[in-house]
Amino acid sequence: MSTTYTLDTATSRANPTPAPMKRLTVPAIRRRKGETPLVMLTAYTVRSAQLLDPHCDMLLVGDSLGQVIYGLPSTVPVTLQMMAAHGAAVGRGSYHAVVVIDLPFGSYEASPEKAFENAAWLLKETGAAAVKLEGGVAMAPTVRFLVERGIPVMGHVGLTPQAVNVLGGYGARGRTPEEAEKIIADAVAVAEAGAFSVVIEGVVEPIAIEITKRIACPTIGIGASAECDGQVLVGEDMLGLFDRTARFVRRYETMGERIGEAARAYAEDVRARRFPGRSRPMPPASQPRWGISQARFPQGPLLAKGRGFYLALIQNSGARLGPNAPIQPGLFERGRRRTASRKADVFLDPVGPYRRRGDRRRARCVRRLSLLAAPPASGGGRRWRAVAGRL
Repeated sequence: MSTTYTLDTATSRANPTPAPMKRLTVPAIRRRKGETPLVMLTAYTVRSAQLLDPHCDMLLVGDSLGQVIYGLPSTVPVTLQMMAAHGAAVGRGSYHAVVVIDLPFGSYEASPEKAFENAAWLLKETGAAAVKLEGGVAMAPTVRFLVERGIPVMGHVGLTPQAVNVLGGYGARGRTPEEAEKIIADAVAVAEAGAFSVVIEGVVEPIAIEITKRIACPTIGIGASAECDGQVLVGEDMLGLFDRTARFVRRYETMGERIGEAARAYAEDVRARRFPGRSRPMPPASQPRWGISQARFPQGPLLAKGRGFYLALIQNSGARLGPNAPIQPGLFERGRRRTASRKADVFLDPVGPYRRRGDRRRARCVRRLSLLAAPPASGGGRRWRAVAGRL
């Protein structure tokens, strides 16, 4: 029994409910070598995990969040704390896919022991199933150290973004025979050290094909080859949220343009006062839910402005109400008869000072009523309370 998440349609937030289903496991991913291609996308938030999880075999909480979420120039400044926060969010939003989380730059290179300490902490904090680290032959001992101590590892060879300062940019790798041989040797070393899968990024296609043939674990391509055992993309790139993406990215949507259009339409409605409409604000409840300071509306005008609404003040049958006086049922019917078109949002039943203003001015100010309010039933009388719904 694992935990699935259903969407609360009122809030669009995840509420965990137990369901009889099984989450994919690392061994199940490893057994997919040569079978139906594996699907992996990056996710950084609960909501993105909820939407992507049903369609993916793996969700990668990548250190690319430094650029995608935080606007950093590279993945180098990303910290363990940043990875932990987003990894935990993705874990809460997924129920089907294997969640893999990147070890950020500087958290694993020093020694296998340091890598284990940070990897174990990340898995505890996030609930992820595996970690991913970049590097080849040099990192093979670290991969073996982690796997032998119960931490599944996904390798990453070819274009390794954490080494951008050494590589000098994000161009394709393996264009020379020497570099091609090194990338293949890196992949073989990581696979033989126990990695359950290896990401191949930004290499010329023959290298990706050769690696896929030579290693026993699945290969996950990104800008590599369709012959890999699976593919991964940054979710935001796939959805078209950015104007500039790598050449190998295929946009399946233009969400950036659609979000911009939605924001433009919202801004126009706000500036034209079309939003919110009169039907959208929360209707008043029959029980007291808010109060209006009586002192805020001194004697004088019959139509007073509150916080975003207008108050229509009329007398109660010419009688002065004390703080403990009951509400007279006839107020509703009289209010309906006197209101042909709306000018006021809230109908207050004051304690008497407006009686002398006269019916003609009262009728001119009070056109239609939304809410009936009255002085509090208990003594004091400093705040009004809502006592009825819309008229």
